[in-house]
Amino acid sequence: DDDDDDDDDDDDDENTASVAACVRRADDCGYTIQQIIAMLRLCHYDVWTFWLMKARIIDLTGELDSAEQEMVFQALERVWDQFYHIGEDEDIPFELARIAYHLNTSYYSRAMDWYLASLEMFGEHYITFYNLALVRYGLKEYRTAKENLMMSMELNDRYEPAHELLKELLDAEEQAAAPKQS
Repeated sequence: DDDDDDDDDDDDDENTASVAACVRRADDCGYTIQQIIAMLRLCHYDVWTFWLMKARIIDLTGELDSAEQEMVFQALERVWDQFYHIGEDEDIPFELARIAYHLNTSYYSRAMDWYLASLEMFGEHYITFYNLALVRYGLKEYRTAKENLMMSMELNDRYEPAHELLKELLDAEEQAAAPKQS
């Protein structure tokens, strides 16, 4: 019986090595979203496998139909379930949020949760506040979007996209407050 266990371990090692080789090429290989999801499933939604594939997933978000978007979103949720912050530098919640934001507006609420988790676990960063403002702007939460932009600019006043979004946000607020003319 012990020999059978050793054979299973060898098979697991071969599968892991094969998947690792595929994952290392994820960004430059042209994998489809179905292939990426299959690899994530094979790796039990391993956080580090996701980390290596995140750029390719972002590249594909604009090409996905609604069923594929939902498939990606469910995979993001499974990756999040596998994530335990133990002091590593890789900001997994930030990347999950970034992908959820790029999928479509129906995932903005979850993207906001992940950006907030990123701030809690990895500390304040001007880009995280800026991205959180983008989400809140998309949700028409103008007051909190403005607060997030102010935090972003407080941390890095030279980050031009924050200034541009603030101007756009102020214009949107002004239009929302303007009386409707018939």
